[in-house]
Amino acid sequence: MTPDDGLTMFWTAFACACAMASDGAAGRATPRRARRALRALAARGKIEDGDGGDGGGARGGARDKDGPCMRAFSRARVPHRWFQHFYVVGCAANAATLWRRTADGVDASSASTVVVLALFQAHLCRRLYESVWVSSYRRGATMHAGAYALGLAYYLCASRTWAGDASTSSADATGESSPARALARVACVVVGALAFAVGNYRQHECHVILAAARRAKPSRAAPSKKSYVVPRGGWFERFSCAHYTAEIVLYLGLLLIRLSDDVFTGKWRLDVLFPPSSSPSASSRRLAPVALVVAVVSNLTLAAREHHAWYVTNFKDDYPSRRTAIFPRAFGV
Repeated sequence: MTPDDGLTMFWTAFACACAMASDGAAGRATPRRARRALRALAARGKIEDGDGGDGGGARGGARDKDGPCMRAFSRARVPHRWFQHFYVVGCAANAATLWRRTADGVDASSASTVVVLALFQAHLCRRLYESVWVSSYRRGATMHAGAYALGLAYYLCASRTWAGDASTSSADATGESSPARALARVACVVVGALAFAVGNYRQHECHVILAAARRAKPSRAAPSKKSYVVPRGGWFERFSCAHYTAEIVLYLGLLLIRLSDDVFTGKWRLDVLFPPSSSPSASSRRLAPVALVVAVVSNLTLAAREHHAWYVTNFKDDYPSRRTAIFPRAFGV
C-alpha cells in the first residue's frame, strides 16, 4: 500500500464514520453503542452535553443506561480551547510540505499543487490568528480527547493529501497540451481562487460575529439559551452554521484548483482513474483530495445539523424559521 492509498482510505473512513453518526440511513443501520461513541467524538461546544444518541437530546436518560466503559469513554475530554493546537500543527506541517514541493523548482505540472499549498497555508495562518486573538471560548467548554487526536491527524494528513506524490506529478501525464485546455486550466485556478477568497472572508466574518456574541454573554453555565445569543449578520442570516458553509466553499475552491491539472490533461478518464493493474497508486493520488473534501463536507454537515437542532430546541419561536443548518434550503440541509 502506498501513502496515497492510505490517505484515500483514511478520508473515506472519516466520511463513513460521519455518515454512521448521522440521522440518515447509515446512522440508523449502525449499532446504537457504536453510533453513540461516534457522536460523543463529534460533540463539542454547545452540544457537548447532549446525550450523543438519537437526535442529540438532553443529558441523562440514555446516558444513565451506559455501561462503565461508555461512561469512561464519554468523560475523556480536553479543553475546547485546544483547537488552537490544530492550527499550530497544520501551519508547521503544511509549511514543511510546501517547502519540499518548491525546493527543486516549480514546473507546469506541479504549479496548481503549489498554489493550493500556498493558499492552504494562508488559510491555516488566518485560523491560527483567529483561534488565539479573535475566538472566545465558553468557560468549561470541552471536546472529546479522541476528537482532539483525530483533529491533529487531520491537519498532519491534509497538506500531504493536497501535495500528492511529487514523483508522479508529471510522469503519468496522459493528455496533450493545447491552448484551449491551458485556458480552461487557468479558468479553474481563477474560479477556485475566488471561491477560496470568498470562503475565507465569510468565515472570518462569521468568527468575528460569534466571538462578539460570546463576549456579550460570558457564562460558566452549561450551554443554554441564557449563555448563548442568536448569531446575526452576514451569512448567519441564512445558515445556522454559516462558518461551516464558508469552510466548504473555500475547500471546494482548493479542490477545483488542485484538480485542474488532472482534469484537463486527461488524467480523469475512467481508464486512467481505474486502470486494470498498472498504476493504482496514481489513481489514489488523484482521488485522495476528493476524499478529503467529502470527509470535510460530511463532518461539517453532521456538526451543523446538531447545532441547528440545538438552536431550534432552545430558542424555539425566537429562532429565525428561514435559516437552514448549512446549505441553501434547496439542498434540504
